[in-house]
Amino acid sequence: MLVLLLISLSFSIALANNSIPNISTVGRGGIEFETDQAVIKVEVSAEGRDQANLKHHTEQNLKSLKKDLTALELVSQKRITQSEPKYSTYTRKEGVRQEEVNQLKFLLTIELLDFDSTEIASVISELIDIVKANDPSRRRATYNQHYDISYTITQSYYTLHKPIELQEKLLEEAVADSKQKAEVLARTINSSITEIQQIKAEQIDLICYQEEISITNPQPPTKQTYQEKIKVYYKIN
Repeated sequence: MLVLLLISLSFSIALANNSIPNISTVGRGGIEFETDQAVIKVEVSAEGRDQANLKHHTEQNLKSLKKDLTALELVSQKRITQSEPKYSTYTRKEGVRQEEVNQLKFLLTIELLDFDSTEIASVISELIDIVKANDPSRRRATYNQHYDISYTITQSYYTLHKPIELQEKLLEEAVADSKQKAEVLARTINSSITEIQQIKAEQIDLICYQEEISITNPQPPTKQTYQEKIKVYYKIN
């Protein structure tokens, strides 16, 4: 019975060659969760003859978009951010004429937190419709308009707002499981564990976790299950 216990708990005792006595056990932890953050990314692209004029019209159009987005309860102004704008120029040919065109591009990020998972899909669908309705490229250009602006939804996904907390919970469960096994092993040889020597972990990276959301047909987030497996070495006396 003792032999079976020692094999099943994967322990080792090193007493030879003046090494420090130790045992090792495998610990496991597991969590089930649903994502608590949704993200929509919109590429804003604009071009026109005059850079200052282009910037002004882009800002005016964005102001209108943000107003419509924040009209929804789940969207706050501070959760709508944009990347650093990138300016460039190129030469456009129109017949025998050539003109220099200014381009402006940046990414708009819309984040949603603290949502009801059963209702979030319809909220995201509404947000996508708002972005499309505000897209200047879908409107008829006015006479003598010297700029073009467009909004393109490039990505939408669910993610975790505080992934480190989940990772710590996973590791804590795995260490606790390992320690419990180590204490059982130590008692079988009339010993006790004193401290952890080393931890070898198959680290689960939840920081980069993403669940893609269909732009044409958003669905609620799905429940996810993750497990952590570690091997812990303990000193014994």
